[in-house]
Amino acid sequence: MNHLSAFVNPRLHDAFSGEASGQTYASGQGRFFEAADIDPARSSSGLFRMLDCGHSPRMLTLAITGFEADPNRVTDILGIEPTSTGRKDEPLQSGRPRTFNGWWKDIEPGRLVDARQHADAMVRILDQLRGRESHFARLRKEIQPRNVSIYGGLYIEADRQCGVFLDPDQMRLLADCGVEWGLDVFAER
Repeated sequence: MNHLSAFVNPRLHDAFSGEASGQTYASGQGRFFEAADIDPARSSSGLFRMLDCGHSPRMLTLAITGFEADPNRVTDILGIEPTSTGRKDEPLQSGRPRTFNGWWKDIEPGRLVDARQHADAMVRILDQLRGRESHFARLRKEIQPRNVSIYGGLYIEADRQCGVFLDPDQMRLLADCGVEWGLDVFAER
């Protein structure tokens, strides 16, 4: 399976060059993490290996991570129920303590296999954001998360062409909420 990551994240370069310790970045595996959680050993693909973060993402997820407040405060501020939360120092599946607080809202439970599925899932997740722009501003002021993003994966057959687009209104809503967007594309052979 070939893998390509596409992220709307101006800090991505620093994550791969290792220059920005303690900030949140997108990985080549389609998850977001804190630089402190990067395994210093690189995977065989040359990308950083993701350490156990304790959240099993679905194919489209709103993620808010890297903050000191209780994750329930995110729920209170946004008025959106999360699919899962994680608290710093909780044991992960590996037994190691979690290194950051996190809040996740999974929108699409299965693999996205074409552009239409991604577009439909984006509409559903953006419907959760619409009208909450001031809530996200409050979140950034009060909670100060290092990462607020939507990420996911798109699985396509290697010989198929597939385009993924966001229209201007969708991009404006993401910008107004201060939400990054990332997508991993997996070409299956």
